[in-house]
Amino acid sequence: MIVLNSKMSIYDMIKQYPEISDIMVELGFESIIKPGMLASMGKVMTLEKGSKMKNIEWDLIVKTFDKFGFEVQRS
Repeated sequence: MIVLNSKMSIYDMIKQYPEISDIMVELGFESIIKPGMLASMGKVMTLEKGSKMKNIEWDLIVKTFDKFGFEVQRS
């Protein structure tokens, strides 16, 4: 299980683990993974911020990442 910090930027997550792009799409964050958006907003966007902005329940994010072998820890 790979542990991720919830305050890590989406950009850094995808740079380190490219397969996270698929998880983000499944959760409804398809626009953030587009190259231009990832390079700009992705550097400041975190899972916590995205969860609030897109009104996606935190438990759903945790469960979806878990399904793909990632543990998301809030800090």
